[in-house]
Amino acid sequence: METIGLFRTRVLRGGGVDVWAKGWRLGSQVPTLVPAGLGAAFLLSPFSLTIRLLGCAVLLGCSWLTFRLSRLGFEVDARGVTVHDVFRSTRIPWDRYEGFVGERNEHEGRCVVLRTDGSKVRAPGSLDPDEMDPYWGDGGDASAVDQLNRLVGRLRRAFHVADPDTYAISIDVSDPAAMESPGARKLRAMS
Repeated sequence: METIGLFRTRVLRGGGVDVWAKGWRLGSQVPTLVPAGLGAAFLLSPFSLTIRLLGCAVLLGCSWLTFRLSRLGFEVDARGVTVHDVFRSTRIPWDRYEGFVGERNEHEGRCVVLRTDGSKVRAPGSLDPDEMDPYWGDGGDASAVDQLNRLVGRLRRAFHVADPDTYAISIDVSDPAAMESPGARKLRAMS
């Protein structure tokens, strides 16, 4: 695991890169085993078969939900960006990906994937509204949206030049003058 700005990254076995912010997900998938084990044990309880099956199904549902809570965030690979939410995953292929934009109110801010058709897919977690300050603001550190656009832009370029059989990707995250994403350029043009 590597921390890049506000976001954490991890290279997955399939070659993709998992991206999330602190506090978005459970730190481990081990808690998934607890309700799964209880569900299996519930089948051996002295209740009627209907109650045992119902209890087992509920506990296995809790196990699935716990597993999903450990995967919240974005997955970036050669095919595009996938947003993993609590109940579903949404894949945005590169030809439909425009970039990340921010939404915020006085309590929270969210990174949102903007598609080429104008529709949006919200991030599964929120950030502090101060971290969502726009990149044309008063200077200082880049906003969360800028950091995410730079990171995904670098990953996208790395996937297009990397050997598909190689799982290790070299990413230079130290260059502050990285190329902006199309979404960031569109936002700057609108302001």
